[in-house]
Amino acid sequence: MKRTAISCLGLIMMLSSIAKATPTQPIVVPFALNTTCTYYLTFITNETTGNQFLTTATNPSIAYYNGFVTMVASSGDPSLGYASLNSLLTAAGVTGSQQWYALGSTPTTNAVSNIPSAPWPVYNVDNSGPNEVAATPADWLCVNPLLSLNDYDQFGNRLPYTNDFIWTGTQNAVPLPGGKCGQATTYPLGSSGGQTTGSTPFYSSQWINIG
Repeated sequence: MKRTAISCLGLIMMLSSIAKATPTQPIVVPFALNTTCTYYLTFITNETTGNQFLTTATNPSIAYYNGFVTMVASSGDPSLGYASLNSLLTAAGVTGSQQWYALGSTPTTNAVSNIPSAPWPVYNVDNSGPNEVAATPADWLCVNPLLSLNDYDQFGNRLPYTNDFIWTGTQNAVPLPGGKCGQATTYPLGSSGGQTTGSTPFYSSQWINIG
């Protein structure tokens, strides 16, 4: 089974986190799918729990952000008993690519060009059972996704509402007339004048761009 995964790049600031002696691991194989399917996974990076920090978004290269989310997916947190997403994919018998992409736009790369475009469904990694967030990556960007399902971190935990801001540099999911969803704003990642952020779990298009 070939499964490629997407990540929503984010700086998530949690008010607190509680260590669990035997945490429930994120689930990387959706229950609803059969054994011959393809799909994407998405998560919001949680640096507070995993001690994986991205303190600025001033690098103009999309490769930098793709590398960051790939590091997060490969790391886990042994101190809290969390395995990495990549190791869970391998243990589940998933074959094919384990590439991860940031949902972000830089001055030279739009998010819509950075993430994969094949029309496969997008799932979160909810540790109580993955849920479909969007039917395709295009729908994820350009149609309101199921936002209540869009705010899970790499450990399968739902992030609480704490005014969490997520670096995207990307235009709204549902564009205004003349807008271009999935493309860079005037403040993309790498901009010296600040970067556009989304927020979780805001509704409508604010999950990519709070305006």
